[in-house]
Amino acid sequence: MEKPLAIVSEGMKSQFSSYYYMLIKCFNLYRINKMENDRDLTHFNNLNSEVFRLLGIQLHFHSFDKNIDTLIREKIKLKQPVLVFGNMRELYYSNHYKKLDWIHLFLINGYDEERDIYSILDNTQKKNESHKLDEFILTAEMMRTLAFSSKETFGTTSVLSCERVQQHSDSVYLELLILCLKEIQDAPVENNEIVLMEFFQNGSEFHHMTVESLGFQLIRMNNFKEVLFTELINQLKRYLSDSAILTELEHLAKKLIQQWQSAINLFLVYYYRKGSTIDVRKLAGDAIETELSIKKLCSESLSLLYFNLQQQRHDKSESLWNEENNQDLVISLNDKSVVFQFEADLEFDFADCPKIFYKSPSVDFQNLLFKTKLTVHNPPRSAPFQAGIVFRTIDGETYIWGVFKNEQLVLSKTMDPLFSANIESKVAFLQLKYENHSYVFSYGDQNGVIRDAFKTDQIAEIDEIGFGSRNWGELKPMKLEFTLVN
Repeated sequence: MEKPLAIVSEGMKSQFSSYYYMLIKCFNLYRINKMENDRDLTHFNNLNSEVFRLLGIQLHFHSFDKNIDTLIREKIKLKQPVLVFGNMRELYYSNHYKKLDWIHLFLINGYDEERDIYSILDNTQKKNESHKLDEFILTAEMMRTLAFSSKETFGTTSVLSCERVQQHSDSVYLELLILCLKEIQDAPVENNEIVLMEFFQNGSEFHHMTVESLGFQLIRMNNFKEVLFTELINQLKRYLSDSAILTELEHLAKKLIQQWQSAINLFLVYYYRKGSTIDVRKLAGDAIETELSIKKLCSESLSLLYFNLQQQRHDKSESLWNEENNQDLVISLNDKSVVFQFEADLEFDFADCPKIFYKSPSVDFQNLLFKTKLTVHNPPRSAPFQAGIVFRTIDGETYIWGVFKNEQLVLSKTMDPLFSANIESKVAFLQLKYENHSYVFSYGDQNGVIRDAFKTDQIAEIDEIGFGSRNWGELKPMKLEFTLVN
């Protein structure tokens, strides 16, 4: 059920799916809990709400009955992704169809009222082992059947919706890494594997649990560790120049997973064959020692990350700019210009493209006149790109006013433009101004002659303004330069 939530996370900010997996696994593993049922929805909902809150997303829970379709469509109209629990026993193409109750979380990202269908982003419609996510459709009737079957079988009484409530700066990546490392460093040595095995042996807490279901949970925990350390190490590589720490952490993580696997197997075999108790802490002694070594490495990493974060915050306080989605260092500044340098292996979609905003006090939005020179160095002939003035309104909508492939002028806040026009000559200047209660979008040629292209009073008050660019499809190296004109 985590994959749809990871997709939502990534839609809010680049790399957030990695941080979602990292945090959800970390909290599950290193916070002591005594869940008998690994599908405990209260635990699932609470933990996901906390992780989403850290990512700047509010997870809403809506009780439903016969009003489920009205509820889903209201949230989609508000551009909030909707997640609905369903029972795969009722889905005709599922491997579980008419065989087994199986809970699943469906991500709904649109609907067609005329045809009474929902647009779903998922991968479980395939009967092979593919993990490729595709968009497909389900009828509203089928969605209702799945939801009400899940409600009856698993007690899922809520539809979930997701709302972005905070725009993070790029320092959030370091802050979340620090949070995860501290969670591992400060966790008690008697982690959840030990708690689960000891409580099972005592018999009082988990009297409904079988050896088979215990084995499933323990193996699942070890899989969590593999995901956690894979994501953690990948993200740490962006910030730690000390390769010795990363090499050792990678080595210890692999070692830890193998040691826990061995301890789990021995425990299950011993208990299944003999049915008597065993000293769990002695059995897991090697794994515990490795956990302690990992805690020391977390401490060393934290010292380096704290320094990195302080430096980043200092640089940000000294700068007139706020960067977004620049973890790949696409954006650089010089005395007069903002430069975007794209490499052939980096692709950025509309929501997660690199952006840089002037700090709000630096701009007079009531008397806005924002003009920039745009230079595209060695523009690729066929590779698509969009670049220009980026602005965000007080209601959180983000727009780009600029060029598309050097062939069109566009104003867009999604993939579909609000305005577009073909251009015959190269655009050298872009301008946005506020006059007579409307925003006017203009462009200029090499001679500096400015022409108005589009005017509207249907855009909310602008709160941030700067530059941004995205690329996709056939990726080519590309350099863009924005120079602000007084």
